Amino acid sequence: MSETASSKAWTGFAPEEVAIGDNGGGDKLILLPESGSDRFGDSIFWWDHETGDVNKLADDFAELLDDG
Repeated sequence: MSETASSKAWTGFAPEEVAIGDNGGGDKLILLPESGSDRFGDSIFWWDHETGDVNKLADDFAELLDDG
């Protein structure tokens, strides 16, 4: 959880977001909680450190590995 803890120092990083990695430049790979739940969904998102925008990258980890 140290990735998430350090991410919370960034302006615009929401408390419910959980960082699972970064690109070394400030952008984060994140998980978001499912609506109305305390569980995280399978989807992987990209959080932009410059804008605070969150964009969906994949429906799950397997999709990230698909070189299709």
